[in-house]
Amino acid sequence: MLTIRAAEKKDFSRITALVETVLNEFGMELCPEGMDSDLSDIEENYVNSGGLFIVLQNEKGEIGGTAGLMRLNDRQCELRKMYFLPAVRGRGWGKSLLDFLIDSAAKLGFDEIHLESNDALHAAIGLYLKVGFEEKENVDSCDVRCDRAFYLALANYRRPTGLRELNVAL
Repeated sequence: MLTIRAAEKKDFSRITALVETVLNEFGMELCPEGMDSDLSDIEENYVNSGGLFIVLQNEKGEIGGTAGLMRLNDRQCELRKMYFLPAVRGRGWGKSLLDFLIDSAAKLGFDEIHLESNDALHAAIGLYLKVGFEEKENVDSCDVRCDRAFYLALANYRRPTGLRELNVAL
């Protein structure tokens, strides 16, 4: 069983290491002074601004996944840093975590979720499309390592079947 819990300041180095590991796996680099600077103060950049940042951990307390919802404005948030180590992938945890995040976005009062991704992340992009995310036409505003952008109007969310049960400790 995996548990979702709120990220804490003490998790910073493990979260950053996980993100860097996954990026390197797909031929990308962590950019702590640029597009990954949000990791330097998760509490301020996510929680205090009206979003959330969570980790997915096993019984031993090892972090196998991360994800955040960053407030863009009163109606919109951005799904950021949804990354999983290889041992967690392909078992339905991403689908369940995404469902949790979409439900959380609605509870936080958002109407839309936006995200940017890279074409190399085929499984993630397939999941986003499956649950109702639509691809944006103009990706000129994407961060340097992202070449695709998506959005989901929460009213259009299609809850996937076969969700894994997540233990939520928030």
